Amino acid sequence: MVTALKHSACIGIAVLVCLSARADGLSAYKAGDTAREDISASVPFDVVDAQATAALKATKAMYVPVIFRAHWHATNVIARDFLIAFDKAHVDFTNELALTFHTNIDDAVIASPDFGYLVTEFNVLNKKFPVTTELAAGWARGSSGDDFRDRWLSQILQTMAHPIRPDELPANFVIRKTIRLVPVKSFDQPLTLEVARHGHGVGATNVLAISSARALFREGFSQDEQPVALALSQFIKPNCAADMDLTQQARDFAIKDLVVADHVEAGQIIIHKGEVIDAQTQAALAAYNEKLIPGALNLQIAAEHQNALQQQQLASQAQERALQEQEEAQNQRAAAQLAELKQQQALLDRKIAENQALQEREQAAAMRQQAWAAQAETMKTRERDEWLVTGIATVSALALVVVWYVVRRKRAASISAPAKLQRLENPAQTVPTELAPFLAQTLKEAVVQGLAAQRAELLYTQRQAAAEIAELVQRLDQLQAPMQERLRAYQDRIQELQKDLAERTEENRELLKMKIEMMRQQIETERRRVDFN
Repeated sequence: MVTALKHSACIGIAVLVCLSARADGLSAYKAGDTAREDISASVPFDVVDAQATAALKATKAMYVPVIFRAHWHATNVIARDFLIAFDKAHVDFTNELALTFHTNIDDAVIASPDFGYLVTEFNVLNKKFPVTTELAAGWARGSSGDDFRDRWLSQILQTMAHPIRPDELPANFVIRKTIRLVPVKSFDQPLTLEVARHGHGVGATNVLAISSARALFREGFSQDEQPVALALSQFIKPNCAADMDLTQQARDFAIKDLVVADHVEAGQIIIHKGEVIDAQTQAALAAYNEKLIPGALNLQIAAEHQNALQQQQLASQAQERALQEQEEAQNQRAAAQLAELKQQQALLDRKIAENQALQEREQAAAMRQQAWAAQAETMKTRERDEWLVTGIATVSALALVVVWYVVRRKRAASISAPAKLQRLENPAQTVPTELAPFLAQTLKEAVVQGLAAQRAELLYTQRQAAAEIAELVQRLDQLQAPMQERLRAYQDRIQELQKDLAERTEENRELLKMKIEMMRQQIETERRRVDFN
């Protein structure tokens, strides 16, 4: 598999080298160079005509409707300015009238030439808001002139109802048949192309230039009122402003996909040998070069894909080996941890067993000391009894000697002196002579009772010592039984480890051997402990 991948990669690289060399040769040509050979297309392609495309885009861009910002609320400001100017003109004319005519104004004064001179002089000084003769006469008679004010304001607002643009427009801001109006609250309100595209389109003839709007406004006044109409027309302002940035964005968006391209078939000659390469030919060579590059890139991508597959397979194999090694390492670590835990458990069990054995030895030593103390007490009692028997025998012997002596003296006295005289000389001797047998019997009974009591105490002490020794032997037997069980458990564990050693790999043999050796040492320790006990 790997060999096939390498073979495919070599073929792809060879084709890639050929195509790359071909592409490098085409990219070397510049405008003004002479073709060294006939260059023909091996694959069909399209070449963009840059000049024709630019001309087409410029033409089509002019047909995109221009965008105007429509500020319909501008009439509020215009109405306010007009009313302020009208009231100011009323006040100024009334003041001039009072300064000129100190008498009451009547029809005669209004019909006089001086009143006409006053109106003319006022209009010359107040060109921004002149007054007509009729309005001046009304103000002179005390009228407010609201009818003139309302009529003129209505005419201004009626004219402002049309879209009105400035006379001067930005360069290249060509108006065609349609204009797109975007309502805004102020001329400096931020706008985006997406919002502007939702504006409504109107005919170009419906949007008046400011000069045309003012001329249309003056047509509603008579010839005599033209000076006033000219002044009032200045209140008319543009309510539409050209937005060149949004218009250019709309044009660019509309013509971005426009292109003029020439199609070249496979086998068609792009340029003959010896011809001079112009801009269009250079563009054709560049397009042909770009057409060749994807094929080379595809081959390169295929070769790289094959190489990537090969590397992926190698990486997969390496990953599998790494996983196996990791798994083995984990098994070894787990075995080592298990062995360590078992070793710790064995050490703990050993320590516990040693502590138990130490306690049992201390208890056995205490019991032996108790047995020895009981035996010593028995020996002391026996010695005391022996001494007591010896004392009693001695006392008995002395008593017999005394009795014998008394009897002998009694006999001697009976021979040598009269009985009465003997009673007179030694009156106390008669009593011991009579009581001697009883005294001997009493002493004998006392000695026998003491010996019986001491013998009973000695028997009790011996029975208690025998019971304690039997209990000690029983406890020693009980202590020896768990030791035998532990020894059998160690033997079974060693057999299991030896069996596991036969199944384990070579890496774990040393660890199991070490465990077996530790178990054997534990068994020897237990055996020595049992022998010692």
